[in-house]
Amino acid sequence: MRTESYLCRMRYLLIPVLLLTLAAPARAQTDGVLEIGGELEQFLLRQQTAGRLNNAVLSNRPLSASEARTILQSLQTDDPIDQRLRDQFLGIAPHPSAEWAQSIWPAAFTKSSIMC
Repeated sequence: MRTESYLCRMRYLLIPVLLLTLAAPARAQTDGVLEIGGELEQFLLRQQTAGRLNNAVLSNRPLSASEARTILQSLQTDDPIDQRLRDQFLGIAPHPSAEWAQSIWPAAFTKSSIMC
């Protein structure tokens, strides 16, 4: 009984700590610039190397999110993998792990695991 009470109190302490650790990366993305060397920047550099970006200047770093969106919207490619990646970056297509995350979300926070 005493152990369950201790675990219940620790759970309420763990949730805010977890939220604080996850908030830092989320806050870093709100300033309107992309992560240098991130997935989107690497994708755009590959497209530039392949000659698919007309007049895009990717040498200015960090790249602004609005500029990246404009470049992605103007990107035309016949490669289905690149089209899927472009759509994922634009938010048109879901990320591959989104279905998995949505499937575990209810299991991670059932009433029995939150309630004491």
